[in-house]
Amino acid sequence: MQDDKLPKQLFYRELQCGKRPSHKPKKRFRVIVKRNLKALNVKVEDWEQMKQDRSVWKQMIYNRCKAFEA
Repeated sequence: MQDDKLPKQLFYRELQCGKRPSHKPKKRFRVIVKRNLKALNVKVEDWEQMKQDRSVWKQMIYNRCKAFEA
């Protein structure tokens, strides 16, 4: 994916706007995405490669979510 694409910018950049309660730690988008992928048993090594093919990525996430909900 090219560097100027919005999904890549959102995933890899630091959040710079918005407010959070002072008593809670920062939760960045990428941390939450990685946590969710881990809950779906998606290996980090695999998703970096799988995201290159959108149809494969969508099908894999769809199948994992259905299995997770069952």
